[in-house]
Formats: sequence, C-alpha cells, structure tokens
Amino acid sequence: QAFGRGAAGVGVVSLSAVISGMPVGYYALTNWEDFNARQATVSIFTKRDEPDLGKAIQSQIQKHVLMYNVRGDPNPRHNFPGDPMLDPIIGSLAILGLAYALSRFYRPANALMLLTFVIMIAGAILSIDFEAPQSLRAIGTQPAVIYFAALPLVLLARATGEQLNPLWQRARLRRFVYPPLNVLATLTLLAVVGLVTQYSYTAYYIKQRNSAAVYTDHSTPETVMAYEMNRLIRDYDLIVTQTYFGVPTVAFLAPAAMARAKMWSGNDPLDLTTDGTRGIAILVDPKLAAAFDQLRRSFPNATFRQFVSPMGGSSELLFEALLSPGDLRDAQGLEARVYPGDAFMGGLVSALERGEP
Repeated sequence: QAFGRGAAGVGVVSLSAVISGMPVGYYALTNWEDFNARQATVSIFTKRDEPDLGKAIQSQIQKHVLMYNVRGDPNPRHNFPGDPMLDPIIGSLAILGLAYALSRFYRPANALMLLTFVIMIAGAILSIDFEAPQSLRAIGTQPAVIYFAALPLVLLARATGEQLNPLWQRARLRRFVYPPLNVLATLTLLAVVGLVTQYSYTAYYIKQRNSAAVYTDHSTPETVMAYEMNRLIRDYDLIVTQTYFGVPTVAFLAPAAMARAKMWSGNDPLDLTTDGTRGIAILVDPKLAAAFDQLRRSFPNATFRQFVSPMGGSSELLFEALLSPGDLRDAQGLEARVYPGDAFMGGLVSALERGEP
C-alpha cells in the first residue's frame, strides 16, 4: 500500500513536469538554433581563456566552490565585487551541514540536496571561464545551501532534546530547568538572526548601495545618455558615440531621440552641419576623452559637462558638449581655393574639420 501511494505520487509529479515543460520542449524542437544560441555563446566547450579544457574545468570548480565563503562573483550587477556570497555565520553553518550531508549521503533528504547542489552549480562551472565565479548561473543552488546551513541547527536542537529528555520526565526538575533553557535558546537564536541581518543590511544597503563600481555597472551611462537625449532633442541635433548608439537601454528609454541621432565613432570627422537655428549636442563615452578635449579647444565658449557617479570614484560616466548656433558660427572660417583662369570657389568649414585648435 505504501509503495502504491509512493508510485502514485511519483506519477503525478512526473505528469506535472511533462505538462509544464511541453511549451519549452516544443519551442526547443521547432527552433533549436534560437533555443541553443545563448548556451553556445557562454559554453566553456566553445569559448574559454584556458586552452586546456581539463585545467579550465578544474579551475572553474575551485572558483565556484570557494565563491560562497572565500571570493565571490566579481560582477557588480550580481554582488559587491569579490565579496563571498554568504555571510560568515550562514557560510560556516553551510560548511558544517555539507560535511554532515556527505557523511550521510545515503539518506534521501541529504542525497536530494547534494544532487541539487551538483546539478545547479554545473551551469556556472561549464560556462565561460573569464567570468568565474558566476553566481547568477548557480542561483539554483540556493535551496541546497539553505538546507546545509539549517542542518547543523536542526541536529543541535535534536541532540539537545535527546539529552534533556530524561529531565522532562521529572516534573519537579522540568519546572526549574525548562524555562531558563527556553529563554537561553530563544535569545541565542535571536542573536544569530540579528547578526546575519546586520551583516546583510550593511552589505546591501550601505556597502553596495554606495559603491561607485556597482552604481556604474547597472547600465547607468546608457540611462544618463537616454535622459539627456530626451531633454536635448527639442533644441539640438544629436551626435552619439558609437559605444552607446542603439544599445537596448538607450533604444528603450529614448526611441524618438535615437531615431534622429547621428552616430560618431571618434575616428571620423564630425559632421557639424546645421540649419543655423538648432545647436548640436555631442554625447561621448569616456574612451573618447581626447576627442572631448579637442572639442573644448575648438569651441571654448560652448557648454561642456562631465557626468560622474554621485557615490564618488574617479571614473566619468559620460561627456556632453552643447554647441549653440552662435558657437558654431564663431568657429567657422573661410577656406578658399584658387583654380586656373578666373574661376574661384570658396566655402565655410569649421575649425575642427580643418584640424585647427
């Protein structure tokens, strides 16, 4: 009878998994190239820095096992760069719980969580090695890590109960022993929870929140550029650096301005032609700092602005040059060419196009 109930439960779970996975399976069968495209671009089997596959996988295993308590994900979008993924208390408990689970791997709960951990961390281990450790691709290990961290506490409570159980049989001792122990256990648990909460609050709401690296890496330059494009499009023709031209963040936040903007690579001459009634706004990334300085020299009366992180740090997010119609007129010069005979042609060009300061 027990076997029948277990088989029925397994059957229901299996049928539910098949039904819920049918849309994904159908898409994979009918659009295999699209379905497999992302996996192909991040797989360690097709792209890696270490030529030797065996050494690359060995290094990946080491980095991802150590990311929980030694050195974590360096990506500012996933973590404060390099900090362990677990706080010291939960990390220590997880190590103890993992050791116990390995020593009792034949028990169903331990076997399930060990298998979950191995399967879910494999996605990170088998991805491109220059991103390692990659916590986001190992996010499925969370249930197993929580289980390992809780396991020592459960075992301690169980062992304590077994040791004190004879005392509970004596009503007189129970009345004097139980209340102090209950209070002590409660206070200890609250202290542990308080320390973990304080660590997490400091990590997320003080350390990460006020980090210039974390602030900058959340598409901040692209977002600032999109806001500036929306603000300036009414009065200026836009020239946008190639680095941010058409990227998803800018295209999403400023679609109308993006459609009217011109792209500049930094290597080509600037097209500063205008109808004379509108200015030109030039938005460039920090890699073009030298070109930005050239703009300063060519248009000394124009408006220049550098966007930096409010969290501090020395790196700029975006450079902006606003050239009014007057600035453009003031920088114009006359270029004349003499041709054989009496023919004469001349035209207006900007000092910047001539390469003059």
